[in-house]
Amino acid sequence: MEIVNKVLCPKTSGNIIAGYDYWIIPFSANTSFPLGYYSSQGNVGITAMGLPLNISYYYSSLKNIAGLNNYFRISFDAPRYQEIIKEKGLKKLQEEKNKLSNLLNLQQSLEQKFSYQQYSLNSLPSREVLDSKLAYYKSQYGANAPNLPYTPSFDTLKSLSQPAAPNYSDSIQTVTTLLNKYDSVASKANEYKNQLEEIRKQVNSVQNKIEMLKDPQQLLYDNPYMKKTQAFISGIKSLDIGLCYPNYSSFLVNGTTLKGINMEWEKKFYFAFTYGKTINTLMTTNNIIQNQLQTGRNLYNFFDFSNVKDTRKIIAVKAGLGKKESSHIYAGILYGLGLPSYLSASVPGYIEKNLVFELDGRIAFNSSNSLDLIYSKSSLFQNGLNEDPKTSPSDFLFSKFRSNAALVRYTSQINRTKTKFIASGRLIDPFFNSYGVGFMRSDNLRYELKI
Repeated sequence: MEIVNKVLCPKTSGNIIAGYDYWIIPFSANTSFPLGYYSSQGNVGITAMGLPLNISYYYSSLKNIAGLNNYFRISFDAPRYQEIIKEKGLKKLQEEKNKLSNLLNLQQSLEQKFSYQQYSLNSLPSREVLDSKLAYYKSQYGANAPNLPYTPSFDTLKSLSQPAAPNYSDSIQTVTTLLNKYDSVASKANEYKNQLEEIRKQVNSVQNKIEMLKDPQQLLYDNPYMKKTQAFISGIKSLDIGLCYPNYSSFLVNGTTLKGINMEWEKKFYFAFTYGKTINTLMTTNNIIQNQLQTGRNLYNFFDFSNVKDTRKIIAVKAGLGKKESSHIYAGILYGLGLPSYLSASVPGYIEKNLVFELDGRIAFNSSNSLDLIYSKSSLFQNGLNEDPKTSPSDFLFSKFRSNAALVRYTSQINRTKTKFIASGRLIDPFFNSYGVGFMRSDNLRYELKI
């Protein structure tokens, strides 16, 4: 029932706005009657089954305006999910501290009981002495010997008893009673000893968990309370469906606007994936800060989010070892399809194929100094325009054709003054082209020094 309630009654926040405009339109067709249109936009946060999502959209019935008119986006709220994991971890941590307190109290009680049994055991003759006495009386008097006083010849056995042992009258019945008492006390002491060992193991385990989770950031990585699904989801850095802004790679996917899906996942292993239709950001204003696209009318921008002909399809994958902010080695590839130009009124009879390969490496010398080395190679294949019709994009990718790109960047930070130095150099060959990059000047060699 609780699961059903979480699905049917999720936690929500945000706002939804709907309205209708009549006669007040910035431009309209030459008509003799007033025009009107309705629009709606929303930005809603939903938490269902422990997964926080952000949903945003904009819709307008006015179709004859320029720009990205209608769009939607579903985003996974990674920071919020990490906070949820931390909150659950801290709650479990407090439970472990309470558990540790109870275990320590139980351990103290068991140690007292064990010490008492040990004292009782030490006050009795040893098991060897009692066994020897019993064997002696059986050999001297038989199994039915009466109670007899202690004989002087038994002094050697008495000397083997524990110090301060009481002077018991020796007989088979008396020795047997002492043996039973010895076994009972020894068994109880052994029982408390085993319980103490188990309690000490539990105490050490809880103390190790508490020590491990003193740093709240560790709750996202080495948290022993997370399930496997939670451990996987906590590695998602970004996940967007709809209008996306992928920006995780210098020469594969950078500064472009996409209608599709984009995700990044990172733990000890890194994986990024992008698929969809790009939107030409040269003809729109990309306002990432407001998390939406603000566009204006111009001579070239006559398409909106739902217009599929003025787009290029791309798929990009990047993966490797290490984290983005520390030492890593990644490899990525992009494949795209699109028209050579979207400015002409006539549609060309052929399409382009774009293939890009990238190697991305970073050496983190310490927490303040790092060196980035990135190399990329691209090919642009046009059916019907290439000299050899049998040539494929991969042949161009491994050719000597001038379609390379490289970036070297050194970053150093002075923590005391909070000053960062970035020195970089970038080389882009004249014919390097990537559909996943919003804008990149080719045939360019650039050096930068930023402070």
